[in-house]
Amino acid sequence: MNTAQDLGGPFRSYPGHFSALACAKAIEAVERDGASDKGGVGGDNVVDTDIRDVSRYPLPVDRGITAALVGLGLQCNFANYKFDITHASQSEMLRYDADGHYVPHIDTFLSPSSDDVRKLTVLLFLNDDFEGGNLFIQDGHDRMYPPQKAGDVVIFPSFLLHGVEPVTAGVRRSLVTWMVGPWFR
Repeated sequence: MNTAQDLGGPFRSYPGHFSALACAKAIEAVERDGASDKGGVGGDNVVDTDIRDVSRYPLPVDRGITAALVGLGLQCNFANYKFDITHASQSEMLRYDADGHYVPHIDTFLSPSSDDVRKLTVLLFLNDDFEGGNLFIQDGHDRMYPPQKAGDVVIFPSFLLHGVEPVTAGVRRSLVTWMVGPWFR
């Protein structure tokens, strides 16, 4: 297993954690067998492609490559963040076609609203044969860009502002899961 690289930001990077073959097989299986939706944002689940233009393929958190991401998320949390995490709440493959993007956002709630809150975002880059579509994590006025080759994993606290720049050519695919637990204390 690759160890995390600390690149000076609030995220951890695991370059080449998964093989290109594993990533290609994941893409093939999900796009062959999975049903996608555009997935809305916010409490009313409204689809607004000015905010987010991506297709989502929901996946089980307890099987295959997503289970491996959950394990990596737990290990990374233990070694780096020490958040009170109890489980993974959701996994999905994200497909960004041409012009697909996601404006800067956070993946969690900033006020207590449920028993579980997203604490870590665990993201696997499944391919790199596209242009644009870079994930960034906002650090004040600056954008940080973790390594983003097929097979790379990046893990960061879900309360960090981040987004995906528009894809200019090709199709960007990633797999994401969220590690959750009780409200931050």
